[in-house]
Amino acid sequence: MNEKDEKIAYLEKIIALSPGNIYWKDKEWLQDQALAMFTDKYYDFVFLDIGLPDIDGFEVAKEMRYKEVERGYTPIIGITGYNTDEDKEKCFLVGMDEVTIKPVKQEEFNEILQRWLSKKSNLQKR
Repeated sequence: MNEKDEKIAYLEKIIALSPGNIYWKDKEWLQDQALAMFTDKYYDFVFLDIGLPDIDGFEVAKEMRYKEVERGYTPIIGITGYNTDEDKEKCFLVGMDEVTIKPVKQEEFNEILQRWLSKKSNLQKR
């Protein structure tokens, strides 16, 4: 198993152990495909890897925020392998709501899910 397959298997395990129903795309998407999915379906939140080879995660986040004018707000959680203040700041500047560092541990993933599901639930009660 190569490194990419190991990472996918790790993410599948984390998602399988997480509460709730989670849609997950395990193949690399082109930037246009990711934006089309975001436009066509509603997601409670999006985990967006900013450092994929064929996708500029910063540009995808900006486009998602632009499309929200038509469809409503979706929290975006950036995932990066670079633990630098510059990358974190850039994530927030393009509209991401939170940033986490790879590899994401099961406990941290669950905490992020619960935090954003709770925020969504609180907003719906208003």
